[in-house]
Amino acid sequence: MSTIQKMMRIGMALTFAMAVLWTPVEKTFAAGAKEGYSITAQKVYASASTKSKTVGSLKKNQTVSIYVNKGSWSQIKYGKTKGWVAKTKLKLGKPVIAIDKGAYATSTQYVYTSQSTKSKRLVKVNKNQNVYVLSSQSGWYRVLSGGKNGWVVAKHFKIGTYVSKPAAGKPYPDGWTAPVLKSSWNSDHEKNLQTLQNELGFRDGGHVYTLPEYPQGAIHVWQEDKIVALSFYFWQDVALPSSYRVPIVAKELFKLYFGSDAMKVWNYFNRGDVPESFTANRFKVKASYNPMTGSLTLWLR
Repeated sequence: MSTIQKMMRIGMALTFAMAVLWTPVEKTFAAGAKEGYSITAQKVYASASTKSKTVGSLKKNQTVSIYVNKGSWSQIKYGKTKGWVAKTKLKLGKPVIAIDKGAYATSTQYVYTSQSTKSKRLVKVNKNQNVYVLSSQSGWYRVLSGGKNGWVVAKHFKIGTYVSKPAAGKPYPDGWTAPVLKSSWNSDHEKNLQTLQNELGFRDGGHVYTLPEYPQGAIHVWQEDKIVALSFYFWQDVALPSSYRVPIVAKELFKLYFGSDAMKVWNYFNRGDVPESFTANRFKVKASYNPMTGSLTLWLR
């Protein structure tokens, strides 16, 4: 190789090295930028030192782009501001925002085990069913529903409480108006639950009828092995002023499930003499009493 050729190769190598050295830092960092957020409120500095100029500040859970780490510091960018913050005060990913409020589904949805619609379904949430939102992250809500703790797609839920407006019946002195059943029984259990919520004022997707003094529910409707269960925790209780509502709501509930035999079943309860087994409309019914909870359950087969 001639001396000229050697000099040309050395020159090309130096040119390449200079190009690398003079590549703008911003572009080098941008290629490996990662999404993160600040875990606390903090100042943003011009360089990796608290003695340098303050160029901005971050709020708790504010999202940033993290470009590079230098010792105990990270270079970040948010909006048009670039600077350095303490690495220990950043986390990768999106922040978990505490909500702790009620919400309701704007369409039929499912609660999942993780933030993916491909993960296991824990429980179905009907349209207008109320859930409790614990937190928000990456377009998902962590919720409590039907005794399950899991994730739902946030855009299909609205923060607030859905209050059904049952058909108006007889008004009572305490301001309560008795609900009136308008719909008929459906072979789809979920549709019957929607009827209970929308027409009779049941909560939790049609599973529970509550009283002001008894929020845990005086009447529970559920299903086990495709058998519908109607559980009553009391009929009337002198210690609960609003318990007079239970027999009134039960009459409408029995109309839904027992049709023309509704009054027969209602009279069993009102007399306090419910047979262990009987037939009502389309169902063979068995009654069981739980001394631990004081509840009487009708099993509809």
